[in-house]
Amino acid sequence: MEKKKIAIIAIVAIIALVVVACLFYNLGANAGAESESVIIDNAVSEFEGAERSRQVEIYHQLQGKYESYKIGDKIEGDIIQKYENTLEDMQNQLTAMYDTKIAENTIENVNESNDSKSIKTASDNLGCLLITVEAEDVAIDTYSEKINNLINTYNNRLETIAANEKKEQEQLLEEVNDTYMNFLSCEFPDLMEYYIYDIDKDGIPELIILSGTCEADAMYHVYTYEELDDIYGVAFLGNFSGGHTYICGNSQNKSITAHYAHMGYEYADAISISGDHLVSKRILDEREVPMDEDYTEFDFCVPLQ
Repeated sequence: MEKKKIAIIAIVAIIALVVVACLFYNLGANAGAESESVIIDNAVSEFEGAERSRQVEIYHQLQGKYESYKIGDKIEGDIIQKYENTLEDMQNQLTAMYDTKIAENTIENVNESNDSKSIKTASDNLGCLLITVEAEDVAIDTYSEKINNLINTYNNRLETIAANEKKEQEQLLEEVNDTYMNFLSCEFPDLMEYYIYDIDKDGIPELIILSGTCEADAMYHVYTYEELDDIYGVAFLGNFSGGHTYICGNSQNKSITAHYAHMGYEYADAISISGDHLVSKRILDEREVPMDEDYTEFDFCVPLQ
């Protein structure tokens, strides 16, 4: 009988220990869950009032805590759900800026547009956004592909526009050259020499003709291409003295330089285009060149063809 009592007491004690252990386990689990919940709530509270750089940092910190929690011993489904909902909400808030920037730089029917400036601006803006997306690492897989696709589409369109413009320019220059050659053959029998040079850098070169019977009556005549002007398709802009005068292009501005140099005297003018006529501006006053000096050389001079 005594042994039976002892056995019953031992069983009761074991049951009590199990109950106590379970109670402490549950208390510990509840405390752990409450602690994780507080961590999430604190992160949300700080996230809402933080600047973007800090928001990105909070997002990644919370993501790290979530990954650690998932592989822990005490996992609560409610806490897992709270982590996931919170991280998704943070991600949505952060990526809203991406969506806005993409929308602002999306060009509808881009393959029908010839506005290369707008397309280049949009492509550059998206390139900057892509750098941000990769640096923040919030949703790289989703957004990097979308942005890269847009950038590639824009760059392909820019290449097409450039190729078309090059072809059109080549055709125009060929037409301009043919027009000038026809004009020369008909109007300048006493031609001394000629040059084709884009004085005002507008993509259409001017025709510069040196004509005369000698240096004394030599004159430079300048014409530009004008499809609807004159029977030849050229428009007269003006002329200037060509005797003992060397002309060259200017690498620094929209003009040519006319440099008179003869018998120890020199001067130079910048010849530019204003509207439908030439404008001359003195850039080197007339002077007598000392015997031990050479005539002035201009660093900006571009030889004419």
